Amino acid sequence: MIRIYLFAAFIAGMLVSECFAQSKTFITYPSKTILPIVFKGAEGVESHGSCTVIDKTIVLTAGHVVGGSVAEIKSSEVVRGKVIAIDLFNDRALVRLEKQIECTPRRLRIEPLKENEPVWAFGYGRGFGHTLGRATAKGLLGRSTPGDSGGPILDQAGQVVGVVQGFSSAGDLYGHGRATLVEWITQNKDNDPIDLGGN
Repeated sequence: MIRIYLFAAFIAGMLVSECFAQSKTFITYPSKTILPIVFKGAEGVESHGSCTVIDKTIVLTAGHVVGGSVAEIKSSEVVRGKVIAIDLFNDRALVRLEKQIECTPRRLRIEPLKENEPVWAFGYGRGFGHTLGRATAKGLLGRSTPGDSGGPILDQAGQVVGVVQGFSSAGDLYGHGRATLVEWITQNKDNDPIDLGGN
């Protein structure tokens, strides 16, 4: 019985190792496309999270991270930006930057994920890090920590499939009649800045 258990644990470990081996193409630090973000709210209140560069002047983050109209992105330098779209129901937001970030923006995945397909959630909750999750019929499930919110959920090719929304799971991108992430970004990426207060 013990031998069977150890063998099963060994196989599980091999599978996880293989998944991480396949993901090494996009696990790098410091990352030029996955960055810390800080929103400057009223009376000096700050909201911290993570974001993803999806265009040289646009980053994607979580809606609940937004704490004002103005954000600061910490790249090789501090770059300021303004919120141009926020969807609190699906917990996502777009910020347009005042200047370009020199990197190759993350690609957005168009095809739906397969059941139990592995995904990785990235963010700055405990320094730069990632956790392994999976796609389910109900959404993208996995663990994360405070500060990871707004970071990307990536597939094995490093494409963005979602946004980290909470401490234990990420939202459903393909069910319940919601617009996909790609459609929502396309519809809102040319918006004018929104006045949400703050500095």
